[in-house]
Amino acid sequence: HSSTTVLPFLPRRLLKNRNYAVSLVLMFIYGIYNYLPVFVLPLILSTVMGYSLSLIGLLLAMRAVGTFLGLIVITRLIDKVDVRVFILVGFGFLIVPQWMMGHWSVDVAWPTVLWAMMIQGVGSGIPFMGISAMANATIPGSLRTEAISLFHLVNNLGVAVGAALIFALLAHDIQQSTSLLTQLISP
Repeated sequence: HSSTTVLPFLPRRLLKNRNYAVSLVLMFIYGIYNYLPVFVLPLILSTVMGYSLSLIGLLLAMRAVGTFLGLIVITRLIDKVDVRVFILVGFGFLIVPQWMMGHWSVDVAWPTVLWAMMIQGVGSGIPFMGISAMANATIPGSLRTEAISLFHLVNNLGVAVGAALIFALLAHDIQQSTSLLTQLISP
């Protein structure tokens, strides 16, 4: 339909805009990567590490505080710094807590989780603003509604694909661990 009609649902010239096309790819990656800890971390903190649900809620709320602080900083600097720097720095802020979490043991202290969530929160807001600014910088006003709609659709698709991948990997790992344990346990 979009390639044959006079007024397509998705205007072709929208995807011909290089800034916008790159921002869609980055937003998809951001959607995959940004929300993974939100899906998995509560399960790990409650079942493996034995944290209470109220403490888990407070620790995850620190991510929102970090996002708020990151957005305050970026709104003051968005006109002074190239948006590509924000995207790079923001993705860096998303990688650091993942590296921190990769080194946790089952007895990780809650302040360590708190700092990881704060850093990840900062990293959550900064690339979103940078990618949004890059996406909208060269879009004509007549295409802005379609551009913003597609932009958020791609973000949601990234979140859905990321959630599906992480839970598929989690189910696979649980199945392998169960299989290994049943081989080692004799009645």
